[in-house]
Amino acid sequence: LYAQQIKTLFKIFDPKNVLIVLYEDVNDSPQQVIKNIYRFLNIDPDFNPQFVVRNTTGTVRFDWVQNFLFAPNKFRNFLVKNLIGKVLSQPIRNRLRLFLRELNTSNKKAPMNQNGGIDRTELAVYFENDVKELEGIINRSLAHWLE
Repeated sequence: LYAQQIKTLFKIFDPKNVLIVLYEDVNDSPQQVIKNIYRFLNIDPDFNPQFVVRNTTGTVRFDWVQNFLFAPNKFRNFLVKNLIGKVLSQPIRNRLRLFLRELNTSNKKAPMNQNGGIDRTELAVYFENDVKELEGIINRSLAHWLE
């Protein structure tokens, strides 16, 4: 639970030396978050890094392709060792593998209720006290986490 983790962190470090950054902020406004981090670290906040989306989530189109590319199996090992490995260098094989993984990934996100049958209402009830305590610690409303 987040609140307990933050309280433990604050026992070790002075809260003024800790910056809490929420994933939703990084996702919604990465430029602003990075400026806040720079400001916190006394780094020039006018520096603008290039943001490249990596590791976008999606769903696997074909499990068998994913398994062939990434799960250890004798057939793939044989192909790489005796055929592909003799024709393509390691860097090219790595790029090809990543390219094939992207081709096999749909941009559609997986359905949200893949949490073992527990719905958001049950989760909200379970985490309600922690979320409210965390709100007090970071001085920010997190009511939308409980919706």
